[in-house]
Amino acid sequence: MPIDLEALTNDPHPVLRACRESSPVLWVDELDGWLVTGYDEAVQVLKDSGTFTVQDARFSTARLTGESMLTVDGAAHSRHRGAFAAPYRPAAIRQRLTEATRRIADGLVVARADRASIEVLSELAQPLAIAVLAETLGLPRTSAAEVVEWHHLLAAAFEADAAGRPAAVPTRALDELRSRVLETVRRTEASPLLDAATSGADPLTVEETVGNLAIMMIGGVETVEGMIAHAVQYLWRRGADPLAESPDALDERAVDRAIEESLRIEPAAARLDRYATTDIQIGAAQIRRGDLVMVSVSGANRDPRQFADPDTFNPDRANLTRQLGFALGPHYCLGVHLARLEAREAIFALRRHLPEAHLDVRRSETPVGLIFRKPRRLTLAVR
Repeated sequence: MPIDLEALTNDPHPVLRACRESSPVLWVDELDGWLVTGYDEAVQVLKDSGTFTVQDARFSTARLTGESMLTVDGAAHSRHRGAFAAPYRPAAIRQRLTEATRRIADGLVVARADRASIEVLSELAQPLAIAVLAETLGLPRTSAAEVVEWHHLLAAAFEADAAGRPAAVPTRALDELRSRVLETVRRTEASPLLDAATSGADPLTVEETVGNLAIMMIGGVETVEGMIAHAVQYLWRRGADPLAESPDALDERAVDRAIEESLRIEPAAARLDRYATTDIQIGAAQIRRGDLVMVSVSGANRDPRQFADPDTFNPDRANLTRQLGFALGPHYCLGVHLARLEAREAIFALRRHLPEAHLDVRRSETPVGLIFRKPRRLTLAVR
């Protein structure tokens, strides 16, 4: 069936619903590949990295940022991911980043508490994500402004590629990041992330380290921005606040469930690409070796076979944790615990310091984006 790519970017859910009702795995000429919108089918693809791999010359992440844990499978993937795993474990996150994340979020909100409004993306979500990312990378003498610039160059390349526009390799960002990595390693300065990657029995090369740091910048900013924006958009709608009747507005479990449900209903990373390594049939779809297979996380997360009343925001769902916002299988998001921490602390900071805030619908927009989805503007009125 023909698909309107503009609609898929701006208002994808009716399009994805129609695709799923036609077939949960559907060939789309406009995307030159298979679009997976069914939940069970998405799980099958994401779990089976032997049959559906990222390791293909056409994969945009490899072309734009080089080899990393997102561009290889099997033993190579385990090597890349294992080099960075320790700093992202829950205990390490709690020890190193909980207090820093809370302090940064509180500072950003308090700085705007005496104003009439706060623009959530530019004044909270992005600066919080950038500051925490800079703290996580631990590159000495690297400013938040530099991280912002690198991120913008990388994100622009990925968005252009996803939209089918010519996408140049973000050389300047990669070169400057490479220079900073080399400088840190040569000076033997402390960086928990680099220390983990460049030491041990099978250390990563500088190029492999740069490739991984680049995709961490994309995931660590784009995903977190989207998570925070979507959670705030649903939680602060007038008359539709699922936490409004909670005896404790800062109840961590209630906030976590709201974040999880916002990830289900509007995932920040909307699509994940894989390539078939062999001929395989899924339902009525006859997938051939080499075919592009695109998992629509947005579509799978609203599959009514898995989630009842899927277009309704409902943090009390019994199967809420089955949402695929952080992917699944070998490429399950490495930074999941940090991303959840950042979203939680952003919401806590808003509730602590701006308790009367509400969504200003006139100065807020709906999410857009083919791969990374978020509103361009999201404003809370403070008074």
